[in-house]
Amino acid sequence: MAYCEVIRKKQYEKYEMIRRRNNWDEQVLRYINDSKSWDYSFENEFSISDCEQSFLSRAVFAILMGVPLNKVVANVIYILDDSVYWYFDVMHNPKIDKNDQNRLASKLGLDSVERYKWEKIYHTIGNFSPIPWPKEKWFSGRHLQWYHAKPCHENWSIFLSDLQNHWGEMKEYKTINFKEYIKRTYQHLYCEEVFCDLKKDLIENNLDLKCIDW
Repeated sequence: MAYCEVIRKKQYEKYEMIRRRNNWDEQVLRYINDSKSWDYSFENEFSISDCEQSFLSRAVFAILMGVPLNKVVANVIYILDDSVYWYFDVMHNPKIDKNDQNRLASKLGLDSVERYKWEKIYHTIGNFSPIPWPKEKWFSGRHLQWYHAKPCHENWSIFLSDLQNHWGEMKEYKTINFKEYIKRTYQHLYCEEVFCDLKKDLIENNLDLKCIDW
């Protein structure tokens, strides 16, 4: 079951045509009005890449941020024009990577109760977040998804700290400061209600954790 799925697709159809034909805008409102929308997994939602980039995910954040739905295009949300936009990422990845022992999931271990909690919300709206997509890259010339996954070891705390330190270097995002980004993408709710709830469990597992002062 999916809210924004492709019921019928012809080879020549473009993204906007698929969206109109399948009444996706109406399906977004249906999702929002669902009393258990926070618990819904986006794994089957239509996307041209990962499910965090699905139309439903981006449309929900567009509504939260007061962005017209016509700015939700194939894979991003435009901010000003087609050169400045929000991309999307999963904040916490519960998958263990045997090649990356610095991941929180790897440190917690396969049978960890806390890792299992993350796994249950892996592809829900609360674990998705818009991220900048700057042209001038300070992070080894790679995109921010890569930076979060590799140097930050899928740790959203480290990622946000580095993003805050380098925000001024992203010239196309100069109209939005870091604090405004956090509030506009509703990550202040994540930091207060979700991130800090994990603090005790992480400390008990002897993990290095930093709560960022917004």
